[in-house]
Amino acid sequence: MKTVGLVLAASAALLAASPAFAQSETKGNFTGFRIGGLIGTTGTSDFGGFNNGSFTYGANAGYDYETHGAVIGITGEWSDVHNHSFGRDLSATVRAGGKIGSRGLLYALGGYTNASLNTKAFLGHNLHADGFRLGAGGEIAVTRNLYVNAEERYSDYGRPFGIRAHSWQTVGSVGVRF
Repeated sequence: MKTVGLVLAASAALLAASPAFAQSETKGNFTGFRIGGLIGTTGTSDFGGFNNGSFTYGANAGYDYETHGAVIGITGEWSDVHNHSFGRDLSATVRAGGKIGSRGLLYALGGYTNASLNTKAFLGHNLHADGFRLGAGGEIAVTRNLYVNAEERYSDYGRPFGIRAHSWQTVGSVGVRF
């Protein structure tokens, strides 16, 4: 939970400071297709115990719609986690939130996720586990089409072989909106 507070505090600080890095007052455009790249850290609880601080990277694409200061959208994502038990992660999520000022957005997200669990040593092949993802994030429109965001996410993949598999991710993203 400390990380959630840290992400929300950092997002609030970025939103408060965002006019400082704008050449002119840019209004955020939160309607349209978007693509982005992400990097961050992942902590996992899996077959090998708790693994904290693994590196993760990936790409996402989505569509958002803004109406009366509220934003709803969908996102598809591919990411990869570098540790001994987790591999690639695919997700499809929905996000909903509200604009903060003219260029900021705070949102919650939830949806489906599927992870590749590195079970080759146990089973001779990797296992794919279905689960759900919940999270929160903040986004800043740097320009009309360029954005940055930060998210804290929790994913639960159930109990493959009776052992709970889940992860916490803290990620940052840079993207372009069309």
